[in-house]
Amino acid sequence: MWRTTIDRSAAIFWVIFLTLFLALLALTYPVGAHQVYIRVYLTCAASIVAMVVMLMAYRRKYGFDLFDPIYFISLVYGLLFFVTPAYDIAIGNYLWFGYDVFGTGVRATIYALLGFAAFAAAYSFGFHRSDAAKPIREPIARQEEMGRAHVAVIMLMFAFCFVANMYYLTRNGSSWLYVLTLGVFDAGDLSDGIEADIGFLAMFSYCLPAIVLLYWEYGKSKALKWVLFYLMLVMQVARGFRFFVVQIFMTFLTFAYLRKKQRPGVGTLVGIVAIATIPIMLMTLFRNNFRAGSAVDYAPVFSISLRKAVDEVFWFNFRIYHNFFALIAKVPSRYGYVYGRQIIVGTAIMLIPRLIWPGKLSSGAGEPIWVTVGSRLRGTGQALPNLGEFYYALGIAGILICMAIYGLWMRHVKRRYLDGNSRPMDLIQFSILLGTNLQIIIRGYTPSNFWYVIFSVLPVWIFSFVTSSGAEGVRRRAASRESEEIGNAGETEL
Repeated sequence: MWRTTIDRSAAIFWVIFLTLFLALLALTYPVGAHQVYIRVYLTCAASIVAMVVMLMAYRRKYGFDLFDPIYFISLVYGLLFFVTPAYDIAIGNYLWFGYDVFGTGVRATIYALLGFAAFAAAYSFGFHRSDAAKPIREPIARQEEMGRAHVAVIMLMFAFCFVANMYYLTRNGSSWLYVLTLGVFDAGDLSDGIEADIGFLAMFSYCLPAIVLLYWEYGKSKALKWVLFYLMLVMQVARGFRFFVVQIFMTFLTFAYLRKKQRPGVGTLVGIVAIATIPIMLMTLFRNNFRAGSAVDYAPVFSISLRKAVDEVFWFNFRIYHNFFALIAKVPSRYGYVYGRQIIVGTAIMLIPRLIWPGKLSSGAGEPIWVTVGSRLRGTGQALPNLGEFYYALGIAGILICMAIYGLWMRHVKRRYLDGNSRPMDLIQFSILLGTNLQIIIRGYTPSNFWYVIFSVLPVWIFSFVTSSGAEGVRRRAASRESEEIGNAGETEL
């Protein structure tokens, strides 16, 4: 494991950090605000301190690795449930689509803190027999040789997934030219789309990052590597989902450093994030055009204010906490728990195409978001964060149980793929799974998230199976030749 020694300088760092943090809270204290907002603000501040203390305890026991999933998950989780509510209160931004839902903010924030504590406890102290790294059946060099020998499999997987996604997009009104040029040329009309009938094909877009990474690792042509990367990227941008673009960025960055057994410095990391923010801002401005299949006008890039762009890219995504606050106000007092129907039943039936089951039940459960929050959210694409789904399933018990399961799963991912051996395919799988956490936390819809994770790593499983089968065949043929040689030598002696 990549460890940093816990010494006096680390303790000084944390003391300085907490001092500056508390000073910032004092400077942004909402003087003159209603007591409802002040109580939520102080609860958020206390929760941030509690989260940092838990992370300090974890770091002291297990060391520090920038790519340890608990740190990225804590960053996203803390921004969503603690930092953004406090920031909104500090700037006087109390309304969400015209609704004020801060009345349940204290209770919701406490639930979020308890959920994180359940995650951290399971992540740190839970045990699985399967956590131990699996032995390497083939030497690393031999595995890489087998991987390069099966590059054709990578290309076949890419061709299938790319064509499936292009078929999905074109049947929904876009054109090949529109997708490949990101709306610069041509325009479509999605009004006649049939997304519900062939929606399962969209799942194959999740396979593309892993396939491209496999080719980057085992392919030889540098030009083809960038061609495949571009085709993969435009497929995700054309669908208008920012989180998947962020996941691609994280996946490739993580793999690049893990493959070299390096970690980026603070300055490098800040620079990378700043550069990556630019394309994400552009996608934020034009994603509605992509989703509607309309022509993209890039003129607004030069007129939009920086503050508005940052607000759209960063803060707006994390303001989904409002939906969690509003849900607690109405469940179970007005609408009962769904007892995991969406998490279990919805996940089981989601992948069944409507072409096979025209009257397929909805994979969701409970009331839609525009009922639990307000009618102004109808058609906005808003959703619950992960805690919202867990709470709707079984209240605070649902949050604790599901967050603990989440912690156990991510602990297994870390120990199996990061702390174990350094096989390239293991590092690819870890890099992919690390990036999926953003979607899992901010968009609490387990049926979609479950299959998103499965399809994201499916190419790695397939390629691993093919190369392992090839290696097994080589071993069998070698053993057979060896047996024949021994038999021939015995006959010669006779």
